[in-house]
Amino acid sequence: MVAKTTNYLAALCILLMSSACSINRASMIGSNAFSGSSLNATRPYPIDISWKSSLRALDSLKISITERSHDDRSAILKGITVKDNSVKLKLESLNPNTTRISIRVGVFGDEIMSREILRRIDNNLEILSQEEYTRMRTNNVY
Repeated sequence: MVAKTTNYLAALCILLMSSACSINRASMIGSNAFSGSSLNATRPYPIDISWKSSLRALDSLKISITERSHDDRSAILKGITVKDNSVKLKLESLNPNTTRISIRVGVFGDEIMSREILRRIDNNLEILSQEEYTRMRTNNVY
């Protein structure tokens, strides 16, 4: 009876530990949440690819960029939509292959528009990462 209980407890511990790892992984990569007036997301891409993707996303939505700054650790894009709403994107490099993206549209935050911007950023991230991989492979970097 004691051995059976010990086996159940061991199995339960393993299950809980693997679940916690899965939850932590999901929360760190590919997660997003709208809180306050901003949409915050974490993506498994370097900041330079996230920057290019953000520029393409804003351009595709006809958002006029009014301010931009970028270095190897952080970036900010500010713009105006065709409906005169302000847009602010903040990018922060969490490590060489992970970027936190924060999107705010308007004074109080427009969740629908923020999610559309993020959707377009995600689409561009896939395209740009494939282009970067192909370029590096062609140049024998790998």
